[in-house]
Amino acid sequence: MKKLYLILIATTLIISCENNKKAETVTVKQEISIVDPDISIGVRGNCGMCKTTIEKAALSVDGVEEASWSTATKILDIKTKSSLDSIAIKIHQAVADSGYDTELMTSTEESYNSLPGCCQYNREMVITNNN
Repeated sequence: MKKLYLILIATTLIISCENNKKAETVTVKQEISIVDPDISIGVRGNCGMCKTTIEKAALSVDGVEEASWSTATKILDIKTKSSLDSIAIKIHQAVADSGYDTELMTSTEESYNSLPGCCQYNREMVITNNN
């Protein structure tokens, strides 16, 4: 049963990724975001698969309670249970380690190149974070 579940998830992500490549016009769905986040970080990325990886990277940092990245705004909203001073850089580093550039840190070429093709965002994308 676990194998079937994993196959369904993988298939869904691949189809999502492939559909993102072919679309000439992109319709952005309303995404659930965190109300009153403790910190907001600009993160380069493209699709739903990026969203999953970015949020998983942020949630891997001790003290992060919630993480929500928007494909439309490229902003990662975070709720924490730790001091912002001690956790912010750790979040930037975890996201960069997963292959995604943040407004403060650049991912290594190796991490970026290991991303699926649809997730290889334009590295010169400009992110403006007005928070």
